[in-house]
Amino acid sequence: MRPLPPEPVLRAPGVALVRAPYPVPNRWREIALRRESIVLAILVIGSVLFDLTHPSFLTPQNLEQIFTNVAVVAIISIGMTLVIVTGGIDVSVGSALALCMFAAGKVMVVGGGLVLAILAGLAAGVLVGVLNGTLVAYGRIHPIIVTLGTLNIIRAVHIGVLGKDWLVPPHLAEDLALGTVLGIPNAWLLTMIIAALLTWFVASRPLGRAIYAIGGNAEAARLAGINVPFVTVSVYLLMGLLVGFAAVIQIGQAGTVQPNAGVGLELQAVAATVIGGTSILGGRGTIVGGLLGALLVEAVHNALITVGTIGLLEGLVVGVLILIAVAADVLQHRRQRIV
Repeated sequence: MRPLPPEPVLRAPGVALVRAPYPVPNRWREIALRRESIVLAILVIGSVLFDLTHPSFLTPQNLEQIFTNVAVVAIISIGMTLVIVTGGIDVSVGSALALCMFAAGKVMVVGGGLVLAILAGLAAGVLVGVLNGTLVAYGRIHPIIVTLGTLNIIRAVHIGVLGKDWLVPPHLAEDLALGTVLGIPNAWLLTMIIAALLTWFVASRPLGRAIYAIGGNAEAARLAGINVPFVTVSVYLLMGLLVGFAAVIQIGQAGTVQPNAGVGLELQAVAATVIGGTSILGGRGTIVGGLLGALLVEAVHNALITVGTIGLLEGLVVGVLILIAVAADVLQHRRQRIV
């Protein structure tokens, strides 16, 4: 029998040798077990295996289609990640997207340029975000109640001002939403730029770090001097900005503004965020994880279209992924409390 390897030895400057009772954690093992790594592995391995039976799946044309279609959900999942990290949730994003699309589309119809249309979409998103954030932070109403209410109110306003007719704006946002650079969709490039900026922001700026502190323990964050209401409103405001920008991309892709625009979008965004590793309990999650979750949901959607069974099967697959993700979060939270 081979002898057991010696236990690792830890030594601090000026301190005698101390034999560690447990092995030093393996950095690579930790990375491999992160939710982002698991989702990426499922996405890559699943795509390769599916392509073996359906060779059109990983063609450049289909990949371009996937990255183009996922941009709207991915952008909104970035904001949803930060909202859920604070311990909140925003289920009004679908209705907010429709309202922002109407504002941006109306500016285009009356002769405003793309820049003015983007500003109009952003302004409408900010109004919704500030409303949600203020009710949550200062009204002390649970986020799910607030955003369920605004979901219905905003949808009613959107249908009321739009009526039964579709709004058909000029194709000013088409290049932004459907164009490519070196084969990479512009919409996905913009998504990556937004993700990179906000990843830097939450890692480097005090406000970004405060978002995670509030999600971990809001009372402890308050005692540490963090202005919890201000940070909460800021997160929902950022959510509104991202919805407003995503609305312009959606206009460029759809070409119209319809009464049912954005219906079901909130479920897609929450699914992408939770599947990507953001804890529904708050305090933990990454923007990269949200993007990977959105890509996985869109890849499943695209694969089912390829097979021809898009109907109920998509809801079944995504629902199972959500339940697995939430169960994993709950189990991890319980283990941390025990330790």
